[in-house]
Amino acid sequence: MFYVDTSFTTDSQRVSPWFIDRLPFNWKDFYIRLLERHGDVLTNRKMLIPRQHDLFEGMSAPLPIERSTTEALRRASEKTLQNRKTKVLIIDEGHHILMVNDPKRLEFQFEALKSLTIESNVVIVLVGTYKLLAIRDQSGQLVRRSEIVHFPRYRLQTEDERDNFVEALKQLVRQLPLPTAPVIGTEEAKYYFVKSGGSIGILKDWLARCLEHAIIRGRRTFVTDFAEEFALSNKSLITILDEAIEGEIALEDANVDAVRALLYRVGSWKGSVTAKQHATKKPAKVGERKPVRDKTGDDHGKR
Repeated sequence: MFYVDTSFTTDSQRVSPWFIDRLPFNWKDFYIRLLERHGDVLTNRKMLIPRQHDLFEGMSAPLPIERSTTEALRRASEKTLQNRKTKVLIIDEGHHILMVNDPKRLEFQFEALKSLTIESNVVIVLVGTYKLLAIRDQSGQLVRRSEIVHFPRYRLQTEDERDNFVEALKQLVRQLPLPTAPVIGTEEAKYYFVKSGGSIGILKDWLARCLEHAIIRGRRTFVTDFAEEFALSNKSLITILDEAIEGEIALEDANVDAVRALLYRVGSWKGSVTAKQHATKKPAKVGERKPVRDKTGDDHGKR
């Protein structure tokens, strides 16, 4: 199992982090990171070998270009995954693959992933935000080959989820290397739930900031008033919750009536068969008898 982070797989290697989410995804950098995770030290020497007729006397071989280098890195990545017998490839921040200048290239992005998993026989796990749901809307093949695993936030409306959040909060607090662990009562649990949006990831980072500043200031423990100083702003939480709720709505399944509507758009099964029969039936001519079987034998002989 190998892990690749795509946070900085962009067209520029030295940019401000503010611009990272605004730059297109760079496959060349992705393949280089993948090869480096596998221990390849010659990533800067990958190039396609010129075709045979380009090596004849009097015809100079073409110089390696960006496109051929990327293609060589792709093939090297596929061979590396095969030779190392890699079973699972985890791509963190996978939603960066959706960052393209032209929306029409989205299909190419997913076709490249599909080709990588087919050629190397690995399971690719994309970890990211709800933006990854765009995979489901790209093509039927991707839907058939993909499986969505949702890691939801804890919801305030569900008692079991509230209890699970409180238990996770207490476990995290117990791990803080402080002389005295912060008190987690009912009111404290409600406070941490609201100010983390029910997300354990936000809660964990928040407690880490509280711990850092508590150690710097020589505090034996901290309370909610101290934690408030290092919590996310309410506007930030609203933005995060809006995205989470929008993603949760997008994950909801459609009604089966929508499936039926598509199936019966051209008519029901019975109606379709009847229409086909009517289409193949030839109209009868005026005065022409219908094709029926005439009676045979003498009815008088039966008397």
